[in-house]
Amino acid sequence: CFAPLIQTDEPTQGTGGGNRLIVGGDAFGSIGGNGPSGLLTQGLNYGGFFGPAPTQPTCPNFVLRQQVGHFLYVLDSSSEQVVVLNSNRMTVIDRIAVSSPRDLAIAPDLNLLAVSNNGPNTVTFIDTDPNSPTFHQIIKVTDLIDTINNRSGQGPTEIVWQPDGEDILVICERSGSMVIVAGGGLETRKIIPGVNNPKFLAVGDRATGFGFSTGLYYAYVISASGEMTIFESGPDGIQGIGYDDFVGAPSLTGRTGFSNPSAVMMDPNSNQHAVFVAYSENGAGIVDQIWLDNAPSGAQPIRIPPSSVVDPNRRSKEWKVQKQFRDVFSSSAIIDLAVDDLTNIGGTAQALAAKIGGIVPHSGKSFHRGANPVSTPQFLFAANSNGLVDVIDLVTGTSATSRPIKVPGISVLAHYWRQ
Repeated sequence: CFAPLIQTDEPTQGTGGGNRLIVGGDAFGSIGGNGPSGLLTQGLNYGGFFGPAPTQPTCPNFVLRQQVGHFLYVLDSSSEQVVVLNSNRMTVIDRIAVSSPRDLAIAPDLNLLAVSNNGPNTVTFIDTDPNSPTFHQIIKVTDLIDTINNRSGQGPTEIVWQPDGEDILVICERSGSMVIVAGGGLETRKIIPGVNNPKFLAVGDRATGFGFSTGLYYAYVISASGEMTIFESGPDGIQGIGYDDFVGAPSLTGRTGFSNPSAVMMDPNSNQHAVFVAYSENGAGIVDQIWLDNAPSGAQPIRIPPSSVVDPNRRSKEWKVQKQFRDVFSSSAIIDLAVDDLTNIGGTAQALAAKIGGIVPHSGKSFHRGANPVSTPQFLFAANSNGLVDVIDLVTGTSATSRPIKVPGISVLAHYWRQ
């Protein structure tokens, strides 16, 4: 049962007395084997992650507690290194030198870490499998060069590992492009231009049994000016079902983009490839939920028989605003988003992309297990530049707490399926 973690520059306000925003309970009680009380989730069954105790159909004592700790990877840009910490004691375990690090992403099986290197225009891959002989060693440095199309990725920033493991996507600010690194060989397979000053990136999983069953995955790139460009995966070619390219933008009534964009996050509870986008407009903070609203059902060829001409309409897929949250935020400057993972099936097995192969037995990073969304959040958390965190009910769109959570100096929100 997991709620977001909050990164701040100052100590948080205490939770006792008048500062308590949720009901009390017994965090360690068994309640007939059904887990602790006072949690926000109403579910009794635990389908979450493995811990020091084996998973059970219900929550026995202490299964929800992390007793041993895990590895926490932190970018130290000034010292050009990845610092490895014990996530319980926060003691330094290792330091891994990397050049000009800007962002990092973890493989869906948690066994590889990718780091974008802004200066040298590369991606560094670090072994994070504790059972590997090269654990915490750099196993590859990939140049962002597309030799087929004679392109290079300049100034890589945001990097996201596609949730099925198929690709690693990187946006490059200086070249206005997106780089696709193959998850199998960790080599640059394609660079796609066409985004001026890209700033934010989010990537979904392949639609198999959900999202019109197109058999494709989609990525969302947002520029500094607020324009969203949507990427559709392949395979392309003669018998292709996807363009492996940018295919357009969402339909936004009365506007073309998101003014002053500040955060983007995939929705782990969506079967429609939904993404949350935070921005400000007319002095107010707003969050839109964008999803694939309409598409032909099933995998569709991108060429029109018998001439095999590429479909100029790109099958008329349409992304729209499914829901909008406004007039509920504490400022016009939302700096980050997260949802709760209090009810999830992350402890079940995930199949990796066919190109990669294999099964992740638990804690995989895909947004689905089969056709089922991996998490069923109840709340949207929005961090504001004024040091307040708003908690919004995802169903009603109203505040879920009596007042915002005060967290001076807040900078980052995180939940398990954050990219």
